[in-house]
Amino acid sequence: MNNVLASRVAIIALVALSSLSLAGCFGNSNPVIGKWTVDPQSTGGCPDSLEFTATTMSVSAAGIAASHDVTYAVNGADVVVSSPDGFSATAAVNGNNLTFQQQEQCSYVRGQ
Repeated sequence: MNNVLASRVAIIALVALSSLSLAGCFGNSNPVIGKWTVDPQSTGGCPDSLEFTATTMSVSAAGIAASHDVTYAVNGADVVVSSPDGFSATAAVNGNNLTFQQQEQCSYVRGQ
């Protein structure tokens, strides 16, 4: 697996873990829950899509999909997504836009 793909899969895992934590903080109104598609203006290395549920994060990159258990925690206006394997990323939602910061900053739009 190349480094870009490995990085994308790691990002997916982190996002998945964070979803579970936010569910506990936000109940049914966790702002990251849902499907997100990468903004075409995001830099390379960002997963093609993210999907968050109350307990999982699914990531798709270069035709490879992965799903991971996640937890969520509130950090001010941001949501920290974490996984049991040590992955952690910060998500910020502004309307139908999601900014996901791990090693790189990736931007997403809410899917239909």
